[in-house]
Amino acid sequence: SISRIAARLKVSPEHLSRQFKLDFSMTPSAYLRRLRVSDATFRLSKGEPIIEVSGDVGYNDLSRFYKQFRRQTTKTPGVCQRSLKPKK
Repeated sequence: SISRIAARLKVSPEHLSRQFKLDFSMTPSAYLRRLRVSDATFRLSKGEPIIEVSGDVGYNDLSRFYKQFRRQTTKTPGVCQRSLKPKK
């Protein structure tokens, strides 16, 4: 969590969030969502089941995973998986 990271860095959570946004042009939560979707895309390309990928990348709610995935990629996880599936 931001609070734990801020405590380890000995700064306030607000300062950490502001500085993160200045340095990376996105909030820490947006960055985390981007990482999760990136990891999910990679795992889907390997053919892993959508429900398994969803949980493993940190989404306990499958509908939330679909919503965030589509927001980041403009595709559903299933469409993404089919389009990235290795050709045999």
